[in-house]
Amino acid sequence: MAELIDPASALFGYRCPAGAFVPEPGDGALFEDPVAPSGRPGARAPHVPLGGGSTRDLYGRDFALLTDDPAWRAGAARAAQRLGVPARVPALDGDWAGAHGVTASGAVLVRPDGIVAWRSAAGGDPEGIERALRTVLDR
Repeated sequence: MAELIDPASALFGYRCPAGAFVPEPGDGALFEDPVAPSGRPGARAPHVPLGGGSTRDLYGRDFALLTDDPAWRAGAARAAQRLGVPARVPALDGDWAGAHGVTASGAVLVRPDGIVAWRSAAGGDPEGIERALRTVLDR
């Protein structure tokens, strides 16, 4: 008999098994607890209250790069220009980093539909954003 899934978990906790994101090693579970989202690629981006709304308000038309690090911001601008793909890099406040499983110097790329496409836990290689975008767009 199939296991019953709570409707909220099925709707808000579903994790894509494959597709337009850069996968991370993991348990392969198709669902996560929507009350404690992981921020993993393939999952819905966690809701984080911001000063004028929420991270959910950032998604819809363009990719969004969540970061406070100027190097990641510059890397996103270069990648968007090279690939001709609009990517927003909004100003952030609140604990967006912790909610997405990265440090304050990390970065999270979110697709327009609110699914996490890629993340880097800490500062590092700003060119990684372009590689991530290329991977996502090629899938």
